[in-house]
Amino acid sequence: MLKIVKDIALMLLIFALLFAALNVGAWFYMNNLGDSLQDWNKRIEIQSLSGQGMEMRKKVFDTTDTDYLRRLENQPLLRAHPVLQFTSGMSTEFYTVGLEGIRYQPDWTDEMVSTQLKAGNTAYVFGGSTTFGHGVEDGDTVVAKLGELDQEHIWLNFGVNSHDSIRETDKLLHLLRQGYRPDKVVFIDGLNDLTTFMASPYRTADKPRTQGYLIDRGKPALLFGTPSIQNMQLAQAYALPITHVYFHLTEKESTIEYGTLDANKEPVNYRNMAWHYKNSFQYGQPNTDKINAQWTAHYQQNIKFIEQLGETFGFTAHFVLQPVGYVDPDNPFLTARYADSLVWEMAEAFNSNAQMHINNGTLAMIDCMDTFQAIDSNYAYVDATHYSPQGNLKLAECILSGMAANDTANSKVQ
Repeated sequence: MLKIVKDIALMLLIFALLFAALNVGAWFYMNNLGDSLQDWNKRIEIQSLSGQGMEMRKKVFDTTDTDYLRRLENQPLLRAHPVLQFTSGMSTEFYTVGLEGIRYQPDWTDEMVSTQLKAGNTAYVFGGSTTFGHGVEDGDTVVAKLGELDQEHIWLNFGVNSHDSIRETDKLLHLLRQGYRPDKVVFIDGLNDLTTFMASPYRTADKPRTQGYLIDRGKPALLFGTPSIQNMQLAQAYALPITHVYFHLTEKESTIEYGTLDANKEPVNYRNMAWHYKNSFQYGQPNTDKINAQWTAHYQQNIKFIEQLGETFGFTAHFVLQPVGYVDPDNPFLTARYADSLVWEMAEAFNSNAQMHINNGTLAMIDCMDTFQAIDSNYAYVDATHYSPQGNLKLAECILSGMAANDTANSKVQ
């Protein structure tokens, strides 16, 4: 009997060691695999926290304090929202997020913002991480610069990392439903719309913001629901590296025709969404013309929709095509390889299409794409895509100039 117990114990020990070895090997395999999007980014970008990136940012901020520059990167994480899919998280040292997800300016309080939201001279600004102001303090965002240049309005920053024009419109509707009534509304868009459209096979009206369904921007979210025994067992299984290797090896390339997936007919497939996110450039590149046509049609309709909202709720709306660092040849945070990457190809095609439609009058946007040509690009960015305080000031000047031109044109029409 004792021998049988010893044999069983030895077998269990051998099994446990083999199981542990398999998972350690799987962890190393997956950790060094990297998805295609990450590979492209490593290939074309100088990371802001790298030695070279820190040296460039020292010039931008005129400081030698590397600890300060590192702490500037500690932005709030995204968090789930019951209506808006996701929004900005809680405040961190240099990022103050308060009522309605607004990023405050220095010394603002909840009481002050509560009063401001009810004022008659508010200007709401919607956008992604560039609008939110990744990499700069509260007083150096583009919205803060707009407030400095135009003190007749209270400028409120509703930017959220990863938001696009679809999510921003949802946010505006959410605010209007609560009774808030802005005087002006500004949308600053570009790069995030490209990533949303090229990373999704869904129809335009159904397109999810993929990152809202992903953990750490690339790993499928697991919505287990209530903590039942079965769900806990599933969660434990998904936590094992060997499970991730299995999913990787059984992953199938998407054969869905671009822009045809009907969310009303097809259930949400998180593995499929993760595939499109990881392979968005490879999936999007053959569909470049479709992406540009679909986004243009979407934005034309969205502009009409928001302008009609403005007529009903008493605000004027302005739409801005933002500078995109990926197509700025003077961007110091891009490596020599960027011009040969799919990132460059897709972003260039997207922005060229948008500028063409703006120039021929079929897309009613303020073109700020080339704003940074007026300043030294070494001081326009804090990384490959986000703007410095100097860059935000120039962008604010472009936006106000475009808004003034729009108001003049509208007054002539009237």
